Amino acid sequence: MRDTALRFGISTPAFSRRPAWRGLVLIVVVCHAFVSLAPGAVARQSAAPETRTATQPAAQQVAQPAAKDAALLLARVVEENDGAIVRMETVTRTFKPSGAGPIVHLVGVTHIGDRAYYDALQQFLNQQSIVLFEGVKPGGAGDARGAATTDEERAKLTERRLRLLGILIEQSRRASKSLPASLDDLEQSLPRALSRALHGARSDGWNHPIGYIAAPDGATFDLTSRGSDDAPGGEGFAADLKLSQQKPLTDSEVGERQEGIQTKLASALGLEFQLAAIDYSKPNWRNSDMSIDQVQRKLQEAGASGEQLFRMLDGSSMMAKFAGFLLNFIKASPQMQSSVKLMMMEMLSHADELMEAQGGEQGKLMSVIVLDRNAAVLDDLRAILKDEKNVESVALFYGAGHLPDLEKHLTQEFGYRFESDRWFPAISMEVAKAGMSPQQARQYRQMMTQMIERQKAAGKKKPAGK
Repeated sequence: MRDTALRFGISTPAFSRRPAWRGLVLIVVVCHAFVSLAPGAVARQSAAPETRTATQPAAQQVAQPAAKDAALLLARVVEENDGAIVRMETVTRTFKPSGAGPIVHLVGVTHIGDRAYYDALQQFLNQQSIVLFEGVKPGGAGDARGAATTDEERAKLTERRLRLLGILIEQSRRASKSLPASLDDLEQSLPRALSRALHGARSDGWNHPIGYIAAPDGATFDLTSRGSDDAPGGEGFAADLKLSQQKPLTDSEVGERQEGIQTKLASALGLEFQLAAIDYSKPNWRNSDMSIDQVQRKLQEAGASGEQLFRMLDGSSMMAKFAGFLLNFIKASPQMQSSVKLMMMEMLSHADELMEAQGGEQGKLMSVIVLDRNAAVLDDLRAILKDEKNVESVALFYGAGHLPDLEKHLTQEFGYRFESDRWFPAISMEVAKAGMSPQQARQYRQMMTQMIERQKAAGKKKPAGK
């Protein structure tokens, strides 16, 4: 067993203090609580027919009463066949109102998993009246959620929306070899989930429509906001704002996006990435999240920086590039792939504890990623309960790390009571593929648990705000 540990350099307590371990922890937390809607990467793509092996059965969900500590259990690792098969599962918690109102399901998800896992979640979610799903929107997309309250803020929001629309128009031109005839055509060409998220970007910060003009020869285009007075010309905040007044769009903005770390991790481990595996196009599915600029503003207010997270997510940071190199190496070795998958399963089952252990800068980051974004989906749920009286069920489809805070509000503020748990198998594997016996796999998992405990202990020692 020690030889297996040494292959990854994780046999000593010192590893838990290494940058590689800290980076791995951040990746795991991201897979537990953060997913972003990137243009062109939302809707489910055509795929080859699914092939399930004997170790990847169709995921089953089993409703059961909650254990006494079930509120703390978001994911778990279980064994089958005397430990020959190890499986990680995530929970869906069902709540009923104390009076009239819809049933609410808190659907916890990990953002990488087996295809059968996402198929089972899709089937469950398709049965619900409304699905409020996680997905941080591109900058300038969606409503302002109170972010633009002054003319100066509305002007800045307008400039971001002009640029976002410009990027999408240019991407559309490169893909189709022609400019879209209108913003309606542009919106219809996008995956449904993204087109909804971007619908608000067609209005400026004063909620006036943004104008789009394309040259007859298709060579150039421009986007215009007529300012606070919605009239041509003007001065100050009433002056027109145009995309052509901004610096030109860069190739890095318009060009094909790099694979994010979540996509690379899923590929390296032979798994699926949630955004590629789930169909978000149903008319009753609603994006219920903040936009990236709103997240960045909240981070700034909290005195935290999300640059490391965002650059890792889009694959542009040095950490992401180094991780990508390692993941390519792992992908080439089936035995190493299985070993790392076992490691990830154990870490994901403890991800809520790892999140709590993040102190200082990372702690502030986690607070925004979870608590502030939860406020957005709770606002949407509150509106449904107030205005849509005939809704029978609502599913909050979010990373499992969001569930404890959502449950607290659901029970304490909304007056809901717990009904049942339903467990969805997320990742399954044969331990023999990792070159281990069931006993060795248990020792390996125990070693990972000990490292997580050391991480938690280290987090508790960090002074607040340090």
